[in-house]
Amino acid sequence: MYATTWGDRNPENAGLRVHNCEYLLYVRNFINAVFEYTNADKINIISHSMGVTMGRKAVKGGIHYDRDGSFCDLGNPLTNRINVFLGISGANYGMCDCQGNASQADPTCNSENGFWPGDSCGSNKLTCRDHPQPTACNTPVYSKFLTNLNENSAEEAALIFSMWSMADDILQNSCLVYDYPTPHIPNSHCVKIYFDLTHMETKENTVKDQYRIIKYDSLRSFEYCSRSLIKKRH
Repeated sequence: MYATTWGDRNPENAGLRVHNCEYLLYVRNFINAVFEYTNADKINIISHSMGVTMGRKAVKGGIHYDRDGSFCDLGNPLTNRINVFLGISGANYGMCDCQGNASQADPTCNSENGFWPGDSCGSNKLTCRDHPQPTACNTPVYSKFLTNLNENSAEEAALIFSMWSMADDILQNSCLVYDYPTPHIPNSHCVKIYFDLTHMETKENTVKDQYRIIKYDSLRSFEYCSRSLIKKRH
């Protein structure tokens, strides 16, 4: 097993982190280094929190543009070389804490490469936390990075798993963003939902389930989670 982080590990700087070339190239180069060092044909990836969206883009590859207009090329998609991609407690559709004025005040909430969930969804305005939404909401407008990531047709792996907790203290709101579970990776084959774990506990207290999903990287994994009936959001 090979593990890494990116940036510093200071939680007080969480609000400063964005999806930029520096971090994305770091994650992509780390994945490539594991391939080179192990000489493996395929690997599995377990990601957590912002590492989910970082890891998804690193696998999908392609061009990434930073807010200052600079860009980097992450290379071709690695889909065919990833057996399982497990995303734990990611914010694939943004975070409700980032709506409204927060999108301008907090770098990680910005509408370019941050976790901005959009200030409206259909005719709903600033109702990110409402459940149910006042009116039907199928075409949200959220951060450019996340939109491009979710609309990218390159998949993350042969099998894609999404995992989260309804008691997540960082994503909050039962992980719903405009009434949609933000930890759900589009095209997930399977989801595993907990009800009493914090954001960090979804990583630290679910090791057995993570192991089972990776070990049984086939349809047998589905006994540990539910078939994903959640439709991809547009």
